[in-house]
Amino acid sequence: MNRFYRIFPLVMLAILFSVTVAHAQTGSAANRYKPKASLKKERGVKVKETKVQEPKSVVKAKKEQEKKEQQRQRENEKAVAEGKKRHFEIQSESVKERMKQNEKEALLREKERKKSIRKASKPASRKYKK
Repeated sequence: MNRFYRIFPLVMLAILFSVTVAHAQTGSAANRYKPKASLKKERGVKVKETKVQEPKSVVKAKKEQEKKEQQRQRENEKAVAEGKKRHFEIQSESVKERMKQNEKEALLREKERKKSIRKASKPASRKYKK
């Protein structure tokens, strides 16, 4: 029994220290050494955002690329319109009439759909008006 009373306090101390050390090591190391992004804003220090200027060759290349992309888009739209027109022309008269009627109906359905969306969202838009 004497032996128990000698070892018991040592075991309790060992358990106590292991729990406190384990508690102190919670969280990843990355979080501990990562500074807060908004730290400078909290202190009231104004951070000047610098504007990075690209080389002229890069700016020129980007402009040319944008121009070519717009040209390709215009050509694509033109080709689609021509294909649609040709497809319409090769049809018989009865099919042409049906196609025209279907197009009118599709436009009306789209108009009604937009109208119903506007009507449904009207109360919600009033809710968030200032």
